[in-house]
Amino acid sequence: MVAFSGGKDSQVVLDLVAKTLSSEQYFCVFTDTGMELPCTYDTLEETNNDYKQKYKGFNIERAESEESAITQWEKYGPPSRFNRWCCSVRKTALFTRTMKKILKTDKQPKCVVYEGVRSDESNRRKKYSRIAPGVKHINILNARPILNWGNTEIYLYIIKNNIQINRGYREGLTRIGCNI
Repeated sequence: MVAFSGGKDSQVVLDLVAKTLSSEQYFCVFTDTGMELPCTYDTLEETNNDYKQKYKGFNIERAESEESAITQWEKYGPPSRFNRWCCSVRKTALFTRTMKKILKTDKQPKCVVYEGVRSDESNRRKKYSRIAPGVKHINILNARPILNWGNTEIYLYIIKNNIQINRGYREGLTRIGCNI
């Protein structure tokens, strides 16, 4: 699986995986928190269309909640730096449910998840390994091919390989995520 967020890092990871594996060997999953920026939805659509043209059988699967974000805000309170329920409820759980659906299993799926985590994003992430078993799920191996890349390397790769970039970066954002 490729965990796709619509940000620059997941764009690079998707491109690396797409150039390495055939589209029959992996799935790309966008976990829609329902709180994404409009430019992220544009990037999702443009990337899906671009890769469908380049790679036969490619498709970005969408993981979506049956409950609206507003309903969950009412249950748990607004997400914040100290109350980060949204990542576990609206990302991790949805991603897992979608993996089970794609792989047609009721059990915790066994797979490799390629993710665009980088060590320079936080002090906690500096301690991460490039390959890590059981980070959030026991049967999942997290692969972080760009863990040690800096922003310069990310942007150089994007430019060199003519990869779609979320317009939020051009409008001054340094990170793309939920719009809260």
